Amino acid sequence: MKILSDLLPHLFVWCLIGAGSIFVLFMIMGALGYVGQFLFALFYPLYTITLKPIIWGISKVFQSRCPQCKGFFKRKL
Repeated sequence: MKILSDLLPHLFVWCLIGAGSIFVLFMIMGALGYVGQFLFALFYPLYTITLKPIIWGISKVFQSRCPQCKGFFKRKL
């Protein structure tokens, strides 16, 4: 019984520390999710305006490439 009475207060403290750390972890994850949504809303229009047309243009150029002569914008393959 002495072992249980000595161990019980320490188990309670460790359970409180564990529950508190899980709570803090979830709060940090929620904050990161909120900041991530804000950054996505801020940078997605910039991506759409700048990088997306460049990536689309490069893909169109390489889709028009002749597989035999490796030339670009060929009317006949």
